[in-house]
Amino acid sequence: VAILPRPIPVLKPLHIRLALAGATAKRVQVNFSGVEMDMGFNQITLQKGETGEFTGLGNLPVCVSGKMRWQATITLEDPAGTFAIPLQFATGI
Repeated sequence: VAILPRPIPVLKPLHIRLALAGATAKRVQVNFSGVEMDMGFNQITLQKGETGEFTGLGNLPVCVSGKMRWQATITLEDPAGTFAIPLQFATGI
């Protein structure tokens, strides 16, 4: 998983890329949620490219506190079922 640019900004385009090894996903979504604060609904559906990678564009809303801990939950749907992978990161540090 790659979220660019780094450090991860708010209110700017984020380029999200997911490469899978040994798995075949029918659908991939990324849901960004605030860890300490509700930041609303932020879900992105990634599109499968010709090379098998999933990519998409998104952005994060600004938090009035300046610093924010986020969780990106990647949801993969494949023939074996649906899997959710949580990843945490911070902005405004």
